[in-house]
Amino acid sequence: MDGLLIDSEPISYQAFNQMLAPKAKHISKVNYANHLSGHRIDENINYLNKTFALDLDLPTGIAQFRALQNSLAKNGLPLRPGALELLNYAKAHHLTIHLATSSHPKKLNLCLKQIIFGIYLIPIILVRKLLQANQHLISF
Repeated sequence: MDGLLIDSEPISYQAFNQMLAPKAKHISKVNYANHLSGHRIDENINYLNKTFALDLDLPTGIAQFRALQNSLAKNGLPLRPGALELLNYAKAHHLTIHLATSSHPKKLNLCLKQIIFGIYLIPIILVRKLLQANQHLISF
């Protein structure tokens, strides 16, 4: 879902830089793309600790990142080009869209709540955890 319908990269980039701000550090977009984008949050916290000497334990770093991400996303996450048209078409034609994602349930909830349900009012009919690959199936 993230990368297909929504784009959380700008929010994540800002959140990581806010985590670095107390150390007067900054991560460039190139460095972000090469080392953080597409990686699990635990890997990203370990990278920040190693590269920028943040000295955060994993639970604290993950909680801090998620709190910053939620705060930055309070007004919604940007849709990818064509996503709004796809969602409106599906809604107008009473189609069901099934999405499989490996997103963490908290991030998944943020995405659905902020973008699909909160802004575009497309009802969520079903959220089911798939048995394989820690993925979630969403029908709306």
